[in-house]
Amino acid sequence: MDDKRGRTRGRGHRDNVLLSSVHPVAAGLVSAGGDFLLNRLPTDGTEVAVMVSGDYSHFVDVTAAEPEAIVLAQGEVKRDLGRRWLAGVRGQYVFLHQVFDVSATEADLTTVTARGHTVLLSPSLRKGWGRGAVEGALDGSWQYFESPLDPYWEVVPTARLLREFGRRAEVGLSYRLSQRWYDGRPP
Repeated sequence: MDDKRGRTRGRGHRDNVLLSSVHPVAAGLVSAGGDFLLNRLPTDGTEVAVMVSGDYSHFVDVTAAEPEAIVLAQGEVKRDLGRRWLAGVRGQYVFLHQVFDVSATEADLTTVTARGHTVLLSPSLRKGWGRGAVEGALDGSWQYFESPLDPYWEVVPTARLLREFGRRAEVGLSYRLSQRWYDGRPP
């Protein structure tokens, strides 16, 4: 159920709360969440956007499953520098407490209860011409997780080549190079 203030309440059922491939555990759940959005139009060449969202789920009658929560806060500032140059900076914070499949980042093909924080900062610069643009960005993030996961730093330089086709269509070519440094183990 949604109300007019951007809050959500609900209840439901999840058939595999621990994401187990061997012993699935089903449970009822009660959830609550909310969202906040703020956009400032670029009347003076500076655009600001802020978004905060959060969700909380509590599983009923299951002692093996901890409550899950996620909070996401993101802000972005863009500034028109003239002559089709656009500079920006984006920041993001995430709090996560949920059962998570760590097969993509860890050596074991398993699930864990992940609890941690992510902080990201990403400056960018864009140059437009005609119906196209070229853009560069540098995403720098720190992800802190409690054991058994290992915290890490990540740097991702990105280059994009963009082409507009009409007012609502755009095609892009991107290249991203990711480098990750773990705090407690070699990558």
